[in-house]
Amino acid sequence: MRVRAAHNRQAHDEQWLLIEWPPGESEPRHYWFSTRHKANAGQDTGCHGTRPMAD
Repeated sequence: MRVRAAHNRQAHDEQWLLIEWPPGESEPRHYWFSTRHKANAGQDTGCHGTRPMAD
């Protein structure tokens, strides 16, 4: 999902919101933001996300 992170009420570029939600779990385990370009989104070249967000 493409999102714009809110920080200090400033406009930021769109980023991918990556969510790790294992099957059978009632809630997601981790969230990451990725700045990977939309044109490369379908290519599996490894994880380009930042560190997980705090729970």
